[in-house]
Order: sequence, then C-alpha cells, then structure tokens
Amino acid sequence: MMYVLVGVIALALWALYYFLSKLTDKYIVKDNKTLYYFSPLIAAFIPTLVIVIVQIVRGDIVFNLGELLDLEYWGIILLAVVISSTLTIVFSPSPNKVEPMELSMRCVHGGLMEIPERMMMQGFVLLIMEAFNANQSDHGYIVQEKNCVLIASIVICLGIIIEAIIKKDKNYKALVVKVLSSLIFSLLVGHVYYFSQGCIIYCIVGHMLERFISNIFYIRKKITDSYDYEE
Repeated sequence: MMYVLVGVIALALWALYYFLSKLTDKYIVKDNKTLYYFSPLIAAFIPTLVIVIVQIVRGDIVFNLGELLDLEYWGIILLAVVISSTLTIVFSPSPNKVEPMELSMRCVHGGLMEIPERMMMQGFVLLIMEAFNANQSDHGYIVQEKNCVLIASIVICLGIIIEAIIKKDKNYKALVVKVLSSLIFSLLVGHVYYFSQGCIIYCIVGHMLERFISNIFYIRKKITDSYDYEE
C-alpha cells in the first residue's frame, strides 16, 4: 500500500511538471526553436532545485562522479540504448526527415529530459521512501528504497499515457512502443542512477545516444531551413 501512495504522490509531482512545461512553452519558448530543446531543463528547474537542496541538507550524495568509469554501469547504459532505439526504429512510424543541426538539438533535448525524469522524479520518490523509513524504523516495516527506480519508471510511463489522452492522440501503436521503450530505458538507466549514487552523466549520455541512434537513419541529406519539433 505504501508503494501505491508513493506513486500517487509522485504522479502529483508529474502533474506539476506538466503544468510548468505548458507555462514554459507558452511564456518562455513560444516560437523559439532553440529554446524548445531546452524546455525540459527550464520546466523542471525549480522543483529539481528544491529536491537537490533537500538532498544536500540531508547529507545525501549529489552529482556523484566517483563511479563514472564503472564499465558495468556503462554496459547497462548501452543495453538500455540498444533496446530502446531498436524498439523505436523497428516498430514506430517513420518520423519526418531531420536536419543535421536539428538532430544534434534533439540529442540535447533527450539528455536534458534526464533532469525531470531522473534528478527530479526518481530523486523525489527516493526522498519520500527515505522519509517513510526514518519514521517507521521502530515499527519494523521498511520499504525497499531501491524500488524507487520501478516506481519512478511507472510514473514516467503513466505521464506519457496521460499526456497522450489529454492531446487525444489515437496513434495507439506508437504510444505502446513509446511507453514500452521508455519503461525499459527508465528501469535500466534508473538502476544505474540509483546504484551509482546519483551519477547523472550516465543518464544524460545514454538518453542523448538513444535520440541519436533513433533519428540518424532519417537525417536529411540536403540542409534546408525547416524544423520538425519532436514531442
């Protein structure tokens, strides 16, 4: 039951992030094509900053780089990239052709998505579970904090589904592929983020690679001035 409650609270944070992202698109990004690709960072900045401050006050390790050269973690990241990219390429409808510059910006956008997904969402779920364990330690019921990876991954996927419902997106096949690839990617990358004690570099590089591989086959040979936003 506690895990369900944590998930509901985390889903409320996702709702806040969704609201902030809409405000960001309306009042900051507007028609600026470059700012669009930085929108995940802009929208998640305040809640993520609050979470990071709480983590620092608690004495938690933040922005840990000590595990950056762990080959096992890099292997898990590459596995996540290969599975997610393969699902997208094989089963998703062919996307519009992209310019080389736009491809690079899509990679940036993917990397920055790790701020709301890992630093904000997974970090928040972990804080809730740690707080619960601190209050319940004398009663013998302790939640497994490593399950923050699973809960955060499920909430992220629920967010994708809810957003599709709000937009009345009826491309169910593309939605299923997106949810499945996101779930697998989040579980694997989230595992690395948790056990490396917050080494966000793994996650950012992995998400950038996933965007690159998923889009490289659709690059436009002749450069034009057109841009296609990626949802």
